[in-house]
Amino acid sequence: MTTARNRQLMPSLLALFLSLCGCGPRPVAEAPPDTEGQTTPMTAPASPASEVMDRQEPAKPADPFAPFPVRSQLEVPLPDRLFAGGFERRGGGTAPVNTEEEDRDFFTDPAFDKEKNTGRLFSTEVSLFNRYEPKLPERSVAFICWRPLSADSPAPGATIAQLLPWREGYSIYEVTTDGKQLLVQFEPAYGTSNPGRPLDIYVWKGDTHGNGRFVPKGNKPFPKIAAVSPSDAESERQRGFDAITAQKYSEAVEAFEAAIKRKPNDAAAHYGLGLAYIGPGQPAGSEDARKAIAAFTKAVALDPKRADAWRERSVLYWSEKQYDKAISDTSKVIDLEPKEAQGYIRKAQFLAESGALEKAIATVQTATRLGPEEREYWEILALFQYRAGHYDEALKSTDRALDQDDSRNVSRLVRAYIYARRDQTEKALGQIKEAYDNGIAYSEREDGAKEIRKALRAQPKSAALNALYRAVCRNDSFAEE
Repeated sequence: MTTARNRQLMPSLLALFLSLCGCGPRPVAEAPPDTEGQTTPMTAPASPASEVMDRQEPAKPADPFAPFPVRSQLEVPLPDRLFAGGFERRGGGTAPVNTEEEDRDFFTDPAFDKEKNTGRLFSTEVSLFNRYEPKLPERSVAFICWRPLSADSPAPGATIAQLLPWREGYSIYEVTTDGKQLLVQFEPAYGTSNPGRPLDIYVWKGDTHGNGRFVPKGNKPFPKIAAVSPSDAESERQRGFDAITAQKYSEAVEAFEAAIKRKPNDAAAHYGLGLAYIGPGQPAGSEDARKAIAAFTKAVALDPKRADAWRERSVLYWSEKQYDKAISDTSKVIDLEPKEAQGYIRKAQFLAESGALEKAIATVQTATRLGPEEREYWEILALFQYRAGHYDEALKSTDRALDQDDSRNVSRLVRAYIYARRDQTEKALGQIKEAYDNGIAYSEREDGAKEIRKALRAQPKSAALNALYRAVCRNDSFAEE
């Protein structure tokens, strides 16, 4: 079952992809949610939902927890009320929340779970800190997002989001589902003598097509927690993470070393020390990179369930050309987070770069099953399939990416490579023209030129490839590999 934990400083998937590959519906008029035990409602988030409401209806009090359409689960707007009193966004993330049943998502009856219809849930979590009172605990909020299933939706293709009530003094620990209920587990946001993990439960009130909303199921007030003063080790550890956020890496190293001196078995402090040594990115072979590996190694030895430490160490191992260790670490991440698609993507990229293309293809296919709406996953799959010579399969994968976003230049370039290999010059040049019309980036053109040069070495007399090479390069000159 998928979890969506608050994590600090998650590495960017997009950055990894670039470095390795180069490359609304109307709010449902349901009864208001049972707010027993919940916090005071906020003002409603500014959203496109207001644009589709019948303006002839009498004005009603805004429901801050009403579903509303957004472009994607990665772009959920936060209500202004959340920022009152000096709160600012610190970070956040989105992860799928699926059932353990195969081929069935939260809403859908198997009869409806076809093609683009999906009742897949996503948990979008955001952490807010107070810049005026940094000692206040972070405010942790979550949105549940899903995609509409009906073709006649007022906002076809949009994602629907619903804000869930937050709990002051508590942070979201994980969001899961048993296929019938949505389970939101919290933990104290700061040190306490009662470190319990209370639960909010929501049930779906609506149809199997995703029309409806989540309502609380008898949620009660959480226990009041009395904060205890953090230990010296915890204070130093927090100082270290704050220094990393401020990009003061030397100060962060000092703080984490002080925390470890006071509490040697603090896995979080060793993990933070590894992040501090990495800083903005240490070159392979550097002393700091080796120190970071040692810190992450200590962190996983103390706490083998720290997926973040396994993940960071895998990247460092790869930069140190310790490929088997890097792939092994990504496997450990997948074992700990089997429903997180990003772990499969990272492992697939490592496998592909090591030459194991067929294994990479199988691994990234798992990611596309977990996140079929993520166009980047389909592009990565298409690129690997192209490199393995599976051209028909690669074209199908680019179709999936372009169906979701027809401006995807990587997909256009992959299609151009395939058409050129098949001596379909006009089709290849047509894809290049589409890419230029979309605003192809210099780096994408450079990567495209490199890929076509590889093909020219194999087929030096190919008129199609020579024409494609000139079209990609135009007036720029790209250095030979």
